[in-house]
Amino acid sequence: YSLHKEQACTISDIYGIDVNQIRIAGSGYNNSIFNANGRTPRAKSAPFRLLFAGKLSKAKGVMELLKACDELATDKDTPDFSLTLAGGCTDDDVRIAVENYQSKDYSNTACKGIDYIGMLSQKELAGIMRESDVFVLPSYFEGLGLVLIEAMACGLVPISTDLPGVQEWMNGAIKDNNVIYVPQPDMETDDKPYDYALPGYVADLKKCILQACNAVKEEAPPPDTSDVSWDGVAQNIFER
Repeated sequence: YSLHKEQACTISDIYGIDVNQIRIAGSGYNNSIFNANGRTPRAKSAPFRLLFAGKLSKAKGVMELLKACDELATDKDTPDFSLTLAGGCTDDDVRIAVENYQSKDYSNTACKGIDYIGMLSQKELAGIMRESDVFVLPSYFEGLGLVLIEAMACGLVPISTDLPGVQEWMNGAIKDNNVIYVPQPDMETDDKPYDYALPGYVADLKKCILQACNAVKEEAPPPDTSDVSWDGVAQNIFER
């Protein structure tokens, strides 16, 4: 079994297994925790609530997310927004950058705050998701990005780097999913972009954040993620 088709091809190459013998299981989430029950709707005049959750590291694109939000703050066409970061951080460079952006004076700008809240339990994270509008995962390397599905199930509009295999699997597993994809920058290693590619990635990320805010305003119902719940994935495995 593999997460998606791209990974199945990698497994086939490494172990010499016929790719037709590898089944796509996908990934599943705990829908008893991650759901939209009790979701706090956004007031029409309130700032858009952006959320990142995961390890705060360069490979997760946190530095570029901070830069994108900093640039959006002074753009006259940007609606008011806030950014919350959740997760552990062991990278001193990222920690210092987060602290600097947190303490920056954003008075009279579109940014209404950048807040780092540290590590959370799954239940705590689900609660924060239900109080947010847009989930941003600007990661340069992921297996499948389970947290995107968890965010979608909680009613958020997710943004993800267009990583190999992810969009294809999402489109097959979740009908009418609302993931917005940021083009993947040219990569130097599996999880490190070339420096020359970062300004373009930041620019694309800014566009996707604005697109997500517009999608939130449309108030479309969230997609049905039941097929990728634990029960749905188990059923898929049994049937194969």
